Amino acid sequence: NRSPWVFATYAEGGVGNLQELLHESGHALAAAGLATRPAFSEYPMSSAAFLEATADILGWDVTEPAWQRRWLGDAAESREALLDRYGSVMLDVCWALFEIELHRHPDRRPNDVWSELTHEGLGVIPHPEWSWWAVRGQLIDAPGYLANYALSAIVAAAVRARIHVVRGPWWDGDPGWFAFVAGALFAPGASRSPADLLRDLLGGPLTAEPLLADLRRPG
Repeated sequence: NRSPWVFATYAEGGVGNLQELLHESGHALAAAGLATRPAFSEYPMSSAAFLEATADILGWDVTEPAWQRRWLGDAAESREALLDRYGSVMLDVCWALFEIELHRHPDRRPNDVWSELTHEGLGVIPHPEWSWWAVRGQLIDAPGYLANYALSAIVAAAVRARIHVVRGPWWDGDPGWFAFVAGALFAPGASRSPADLLRDLLGGPLTAEPLLADLRRPG
């Protein structure tokens, strides 16, 4: 098996770039954890939301105040950290709805659809004269893919909450973390469905409750 690599170039630092780096490193960890026949080492497109979620099991650490305090030397307040985590999640939801609406009504002006979604859903001041919805390359080369990011947040929140219950917080380091997660989610590759893997790990079906509980954390 080839060792996974992450290639990235950052002109400047920042929490956003750090989160992206950990997210991509999460993909590399998922690849490193494969322990199956080559026929099952590639996932079907229907597993995309699951794969994006497994990357955010690691990537979301960046928006955890205890992790920030341990590894960065300072931390945001809980409320600000949650806004940082879920602000990008809610933008992904808007992009997913944006694509759905334009496929249903291709005669609508994209700028108007985007301004409506972000203003009514997120309270962003509308600027229908700007096409800032177009910053996501997936809209060009992977139509429909952005919905996977929106759905993956539900999975990531549930898995992180379950790991916390089973093993406790890992912010200061946990030598057995990778072996546990790899055995539960990565090793089988595509030989088992994401639904089955998640059900075994979570002890029941996937729900949005862990994500909602995370949002309800006291600020």
